[in-house]
Order: sequence, then structure tokens, then C-alpha cells
Amino acid sequence: MRLYVCPNGFTIEQDELAKECLRTLVSLGYACAVSERRFYDDFLRLGLESFEPSEADLVVSLGGDGALLRAAQVAISADKPLIGVNSGRLGYLCAMGYKDLGDFDRILPSCLSTERKLLEGTLGGKTFTAVNDIVVTHKQFGTTVDMRVRLNTGNELRSRGDGLIFATPTGSTAYNLAVRGPIVDNDAPVITLTPINPHSYLKNALILPDGMTFDITERTDSADVYTDGALAGHLSGMLRIALSAKKLRLLTRRTTVGSLELLL
Repeated sequence: MRLYVCPNGFTIEQDELAKECLRTLVSLGYACAVSERRFYDDFLRLGLESFEPSEADLVVSLGGDGALLRAAQVAISADKPLIGVNSGRLGYLCAMGYKDLGDFDRILPSCLSTERKLLEGTLGGKTFTAVNDIVVTHKQFGTTVDMRVRLNTGNELRSRGDGLIFATPTGSTAYNLAVRGPIVDNDAPVITLTPINPHSYLKNALILPDGMTFDITERTDSADVYTDGALAGHLSGMLRIALSAKKLRLLTRRTTVGSLELLL
């Protein structure tokens, strides 16, 4: 089996842990390529190979949930399944911890293959995909954003405050949960819209059907757009958000209602 491995690697400690994980996977007989260029000098020592994500059987994320969200973009583009190996804090989306890698052969067949809904945002002629959420929020602390959200049903919402979170069911347990938004089952056909510190009549989260399209404009030219925590751009003109036709194939050991475990 060919594995395309995406390490976290923001610190020396994470680099060393990633190398340990790669050695383990290679010793188990897997052909491994790696996304981070700095590992290429270690090809001979680590026994790595060189191939593209599209040539892999599986994309493997090494790190926490943030690393998995970055690796998800690789998996989505290559249309490959993704599995997360947690070496971060919560690692909620990960199927195993890095200490479990020696049992990779046993754990992998026992994982559930789930299809995760994605959001697609279009801003300034560029399109991006989100596993968890697309967030529109203020550029500068202490300011508010004044947004108009037009729905494809013909309805219109107005929101003034710190911003809005558009979340997938997977993302309902991320930033959405932190601002007391609802937890949604991973298979629910919905998009959650949650205001952040609202100063307007829209004070509660809305759960809307996943066929909805949102056209967002901002009156004061003071909002930025983030996708899964990464800056996507400045909101000038209009941002369109809708359910993506693409899916993320995520391998997990949790059931579709596993998000409820966060409450226990």
C-alpha cells in the first residue's frame, strides 16, 4: 500500500516525531512519500519514495486536528481517503494516536470510512473548500462587521457583530461549539449558521438545509474570510457559500454520532 504522509512539523520536536512515525510505517512495509520538502534530504535514511498524492492509496495526517484539516485539502484534491494519526492535543478527527502506529495493520481494517460534507466558498474569483467551517469576522479587534446574507430562497438576513460561522456537520464541534452553537450529527443534511457575539436580532444559530446558497456582503469593508482557520481573503464584493459537490473520505473509529462524546 502506498501512503502519502502529511506531517505537522512546525517545531523540531514535531519533526523528530514525524520521522519516528515514518520509520515505523516504512518498517511495516508501506511505501511512503511525504508532503514536506525538508524531509526529502532524508529519503535514503528514512526509506521514503517519491510519488504524488494522486498515486497513493491513502493520505495520512501526522499531528492534531489542525494538521488533519490541512492534509484534508491534499486528500480532497487527489480524491483519496484520509486517516489521522494524533500527536497533538485533542485529535478528535484522528483515528489513532502516534503510539498506535505499530498496530497500523490491525487498526486500519477496523476503521469506518465516512463521507464528510464540505463547504465551498467563492471570493474574488477564487474557490476554496472547507471541512469544518467558513468564518467571516472582523479584521481588527474592537470593530464590528455589518453583513447582509441573501439566501437562494429569496430571504435575506442581516447580522452585525463579530462575525458569522458557516459550519458543516463535522465542523459543528469546532468553532461553532465554542460559541455555543448546536452539535449536529455528521450525516445530517444541514449547514449551521452561527453568529459570533451578535449586536443584532440574529442572536441564535440557524440550522438550514444543505441545498442552501448564501451570498454575503459587508457594508463597512472591515471583514476577513477564513476557511478551516486559514485566511482565505478580504471580503470585498460578495462571498458565496454553498455545499460542495466534493466529499472528504475520512477513516475514523468513531460512529456518526461520535460527536456526542464531547459532552461526556
